[in-house]
Amino acid sequence: MASQNNKVTISTYAGDYTNDTYEYRMAYLLAHCEEYLVMDPVVYHFIFIESFLMTDNVAKNTFWSSDDLVHWELSKDYDNDTALGNDNVGGLSFTYGLETDSTLNNNYVFNASTAAWITFVRNLFGACQAMYRHCESQGCFNSNNFLTKLKNYQSTRPERIWIADAQRKYLRPYEDNNTRTYLSMLAGRKTHQREQVKVYNSYYYASKYVSDICTQQNVMVRCNTPTEWGGLAPEATAMITMYIDSYIVVASTSYNVVSKIRAKRGQSYLMNFTSAVQQAGETEIYFCLAPMITELNGLAHLYIRQNNFSFATNLQRLEIGSTVAGYENRLLP
Repeated sequence: MASQNNKVTISTYAGDYTNDTYEYRMAYLLAHCEEYLVMDPVVYHFIFIESFLMTDNVAKNTFWSSDDLVHWELSKDYDNDTALGNDNVGGLSFTYGLETDSTLNNNYVFNASTAAWITFVRNLFGACQAMYRHCESQGCFNSNNFLTKLKNYQSTRPERIWIADAQRKYLRPYEDNNTRTYLSMLAGRKTHQREQVKVYNSYYYASKYVSDICTQQNVMVRCNTPTEWGGLAPEATAMITMYIDSYIVVASTSYNVVSKIRAKRGQSYLMNFTSAVQQAGETEIYFCLAPMITELNGLAHLYIRQNNFSFATNLQRLEIGSTVAGYENRLLP
């Protein structure tokens, strides 16, 4: 950072700043963050609370610590009960696919989601993406391992203890005093709840950060731009519908993202990837997170030759050709 005539210029962030604005503060943090923060644990904590929907671990329930009283890190937290859809009283209040700035009924899902540190890290998409991909590659967010561990932990308690716990905490107040407050907390072991939130959240954030889970299971098509065609003009677009809330990701060679949009389940989105398709010759295109795609339409414009739809195990509708007069794809075997 340099200061000239009270005008602050930050070379690592676009723009010059003369006023104390939101953009200036974000730019200042970007320029000086490593002078005050140990960034890896801070970014990891952000990824952690995103992935497990830790809605009460942004400001409250976290401990900033330092070994030298200069560089601060977020490596400790506690009271991780508001996870995987739970609120503070154990109720299922949230679902998967919520981000740190998401709102529900005009309230932020994550408490203190406007805090300076989380706002700053939220804007560091590249750092978050690198951290998420690394953690996923090390098995940190593996749903099967996590869910199996919790299932095994709960299975050590005899059924009689579960029944006694429910009777004492939730049913007795109602039976003795007609107190209904705790009946809604009679939620059992939450096995299916945590499965739904954890598994679908893994898909959601894999698509957000375009990790291996997102890219490795894809629909591959080789699309062409023929010089002679009839009925439908060559066009690098497709209509895609997802089974879950996620990001729709279209990639080209080496899984370079050419089109990406945040999508709601059951809604169709027009994806445009014109920039990736060669004007002449053939281009390989990948529709990522294939197991979660339910509809893939409008592919006739792509004049597909080779293709592989084997990973699209939930596909309900596929439109690869057209009945428009004059249309013919002679490249498709």
